[in-house]
Amino acid sequence: MSLDTLETLMAVSLVLLLGRQILARSRILQTCSIPEPVVGGLLVALLTFLLRRFAQFDLRFDATLQVPLMLTFFATIGLNADLTELKAGGRALTGFLGAVVGLLVMQDALGIGLAWALGQNGCLACWGHQ
Repeated sequence: MSLDTLETLMAVSLVLLLGRQILARSRILQTCSIPEPVVGGLLVALLTFLLRRFAQFDLRFDATLQVPLMLTFFATIGLNADLTELKAGGRALTGFLGAVVGLLVMQDALGIGLAWALGQNGCLACWGHQ
């Protein structure tokens, strides 16, 4: 079964409302600051997996608006950041930030190194280097 753009948007709205209802009833999810779309999305992902795996029912969503909606989602998550909460985190949050940035740099360096070692230098070709 394939959903068109309008049906997919309606499904997304229902998933968001489902996530909101589950989040309102779960203190653990509220404490961990899990966003409503993530809660609903994980539940729907599990449901569609189970339907596909055990009932041979394949549900497909239209991906036309996937990129703009994902960008909107991550932008709004960033808007939830609060400077007073960041300050309240103190040294622990600063250490966590340092660890995350360090791991991001290591991940990128490892990815670039492996791509180079495996001869996947397509990025260099884009810049005119070979």
